[in-house]
Amino acid sequence: HDSKLRNKALRLHVESLSSTASEPVIVVVRHEKGVLSWQLPLIVQLSGGDRISEYRSVNRTLCPIDDYDLTPAETKKSQDREFLTISVSTAYMTDTLFSLLVYYQEDYIVGMNETRTFDVTPAAPQYFEFHFPDDLDIVLLSVNSPDKLCMTVSV
Repeated sequence: HDSKLRNKALRLHVESLSSTASEPVIVVVRHEKGVLSWQLPLIVQLSGGDRISEYRSVNRTLCPIDDYDLTPAETKKSQDREFLTISVSTAYMTDTLFSLLVYYQEDYIVGMNETRTFDVTPAAPQYFEFHFPDDLDIVLLSVNSPDKLCMTVSV
Protein backbone atom coordinates (compact mmCIF):
# COMPACT_ATOMS: atom_id res chain seq x y z
CA HIS A 1 0.00 0.00 0.00
CA ASP A 2 1.43 3.35 -1.04
CA SER A 3 -0.15 6.37 0.69
CA LYS A 4 0.77 8.54 -2.35
CA LEU A 5 -1.80 6.54 -4.33
CA ARG A 6 -4.71 7.33 -1.98
CA ASN A 7 -5.62 10.39 -4.09
CA LYS A 8 -5.55 8.59 -7.44
CA ALA A 9 -8.68 7.40 -9.23
CA LEU A 10 -8.84 3.85 -10.54
CA ARG A 11 -10.25 3.11 -13.97
CA LEU A 12 -11.69 -0.30 -14.78
CA HIS A 13 -12.11 -1.60 -18.32
CA VAL A 14 -14.04 -4.83 -18.84
CA GLU A 15 -14.79 -6.36 -22.22
CA SER A 16 -16.60 -9.51 -23.30
CA LEU A 17 -17.23 -9.71 -27.02
CA SER A 18 -19.07 -13.02 -26.64
CA SER A 19 -21.59 -11.76 -24.07
CA THR A 20 -25.24 -11.56 -25.09
CA ALA A 21 -28.33 -9.90 -23.65
CA SER A 22 -29.82 -13.31 -22.85
CA GLU A 23 -26.52 -14.61 -21.34
CA PRO A 24 -24.87 -11.48 -19.87
CA VAL A 25 -21.58 -11.25 -18.05
CA ILE A 26 -22.09 -9.64 -14.63
CA VAL A 27 -19.32 -7.49 -13.13
CA VAL A 28 -19.37 -6.58 -9.42
CA VAL A 29 -16.68 -4.35 -7.93
CA ARG A 30 -16.39 -4.08 -4.14
CA HIS A 31 -14.17 -1.42 -2.67
CA GLU A 32 -13.69 0.14 0.70
CA LYS A 33 -16.73 2.42 0.56
CA GLY A 34 -19.19 0.76 -1.79
CA VAL A 35 -20.22 -1.59 -4.54
CA LEU A 36 -20.44 -0.91 -8.25
CA SER A 37 -22.01 -3.36 -10.71
CA TRP A 38 -23.00 -3.62 -14.36
CA GLN A 39 -23.56 -6.21 -17.04
CA LEU A 40 -22.11 -6.88 -20.46
CA PRO A 41 -23.48 -6.17 -22.87
CA LEU A 42 -24.55 -2.84 -21.42
CA ILE A 43 -27.89 -2.14 -23.11
CA VAL A 44 -28.79 1.50 -23.72
CA GLN A 45 -32.11 2.65 -25.16
CA LEU A 46 -31.54 5.21 -27.90
CA SER A 47 -33.60 8.35 -28.39
CA GLY A 48 -37.01 7.57 -29.75
CA GLY A 49 -37.24 4.54 -27.50
CA ASP A 50 -37.52 1.84 -30.16
CA ARG A 51 -33.80 1.21 -30.79
CA ILE A 52 -31.11 -0.04 -28.46
CA SER A 53 -27.35 -0.08 -28.52
CA GLU A 54 -25.32 -2.89 -26.96
CA TYR A 55 -21.88 -2.14 -25.51
CA ARG A 56 -19.59 -5.11 -24.90
CA SER A 57 -16.76 -2.92 -23.63
CA VAL A 58 -17.39 -0.84 -20.49
CA ASN A 59 -15.24 1.58 -18.46
CA ARG A 60 -15.93 2.78 -14.93
CA THR A 61 -14.07 5.08 -12.53
CA LEU A 62 -13.56 4.51 -8.80
CA CYS A 63 -12.94 7.78 -6.99
CA PRO A 64 -9.85 8.03 -4.77
CA ILE A 65 -10.28 6.72 -1.23
CA ASP A 66 -9.33 10.16 0.09
CA ASP A 67 -12.54 11.58 -1.47
CA TYR A 68 -14.75 9.67 0.97
CA ASP A 69 -15.73 10.92 4.41
CA LEU A 70 -14.11 8.32 6.62
CA THR A 71 -14.54 7.99 10.35
CA PRO A 72 -11.29 8.06 12.36
CA ALA A 73 -11.43 4.25 12.71
CA GLU A 74 -11.98 3.82 8.94
CA THR A 75 -9.12 6.23 8.21
CA LYS A 76 -6.75 4.19 10.43
CA LYS A 77 -7.89 0.94 8.82
CA SER A 78 -7.56 2.31 5.26
CA GLN A 79 -4.04 3.53 6.02
CA ASP A 80 -3.08 -0.05 6.84
CA ARG A 81 -4.46 -1.45 3.59
CA GLU A 82 -7.03 -0.85 0.89
CA PHE A 83 -8.95 -3.53 -0.94
CA LEU A 84 -10.65 -4.03 -4.26
CA THR A 85 -12.58 -7.18 -5.08
CA ILE A 86 -13.78 -7.77 -8.63
CA SER A 87 -16.20 -10.60 -9.42
CA VAL A 88 -16.99 -11.57 -13.00
CA SER A 89 -19.71 -14.16 -13.56
CA THR A 90 -22.29 -15.48 -15.98
CA ALA A 91 -25.07 -18.05 -15.93
CA TYR A 92 -24.06 -19.20 -19.42
CA MET A 93 -23.14 -22.90 -19.38
CA THR A 94 -20.18 -22.43 -21.75
CA ASP A 95 -16.95 -20.65 -20.93
CA THR A 96 -17.21 -16.95 -21.77
CA LEU A 97 -14.09 -14.97 -22.59
CA PHE A 98 -13.57 -11.56 -21.02
CA SER A 99 -10.74 -9.13 -20.39
CA LEU A 100 -10.26 -6.94 -17.33
CA LEU A 101 -7.86 -4.05 -16.93
CA VAL A 102 -7.47 -1.91 -13.79
CA TYR A 103 -5.26 1.17 -13.99
CA TYR A 104 -4.74 4.59 -12.45
CA GLN A 105 -6.61 7.32 -14.31
CA GLU A 106 -4.18 9.99 -15.43
CA ASP A 107 -5.21 13.66 -15.28
CA TYR A 108 -8.08 12.95 -12.86
CA ILE A 109 -7.64 16.21 -10.95
CA VAL A 110 -8.37 19.36 -12.98
CA GLY A 111 -6.90 22.70 -11.95
CA MET A 112 -7.96 26.27 -12.72
CA ASN A 113 -7.80 27.21 -16.43
CA GLU A 114 -6.95 23.65 -17.47
CA THR A 115 -8.55 22.02 -20.50
CA ARG A 116 -9.39 18.35 -20.92
CA THR A 117 -10.21 16.68 -24.23
CA PHE A 118 -11.81 13.25 -24.02
CA ASP A 119 -14.48 10.98 -25.50
CA VAL A 120 -17.55 9.77 -23.64
CA THR A 121 -20.12 7.10 -24.38
CA PRO A 122 -22.85 5.57 -22.23
CA ALA A 123 -20.42 2.70 -21.62
CA ALA A 124 -17.44 4.95 -20.84
CA PRO A 125 -18.43 8.02 -18.81
CA GLN A 126 -15.64 10.28 -17.57
CA TYR A 127 -15.15 11.73 -14.09
CA PHE A 128 -12.81 14.48 -12.93
CA GLU A 129 -12.10 16.17 -9.63
CA PHE A 130 -11.70 19.90 -9.03
CA HIS A 131 -10.54 21.62 -5.84
CA PHE A 132 -11.74 25.18 -5.28
CA PRO A 133 -8.93 27.63 -4.53
CA ASP A 134 -9.29 29.25 -1.10
CA ASP A 135 -10.16 32.65 -2.60
CA LEU A 136 -12.95 31.38 -4.94
CA ASP A 137 -16.41 29.97 -4.40
CA ILE A 138 -17.64 30.13 -8.03
CA VAL A 139 -16.09 28.74 -11.21
CA LEU A 140 -17.26 28.58 -14.82
CA LEU A 141 -17.32 25.17 -16.51
CA SER A 142 -17.40 25.25 -20.30
CA VAL A 143 -18.24 22.11 -22.32
CA ASN A 144 -17.91 21.88 -26.09
CA SER A 145 -18.93 18.98 -28.31
CA PRO A 146 -18.95 18.56 -32.09
CA ASP A 147 -22.01 16.28 -31.75
CA LYS A 148 -25.61 17.37 -31.56
CA LEU A 149 -26.49 14.44 -29.30
CA CYS A 150 -27.96 14.94 -25.85
CA MET A 151 -25.42 14.71 -23.03
CA THR A 152 -25.55 15.14 -19.29
CA VAL A 153 -22.86 17.05 -17.41
CA SER A 154 -23.06 16.77 -13.63
CA VAL A 155 -21.25 19.01 -11.20
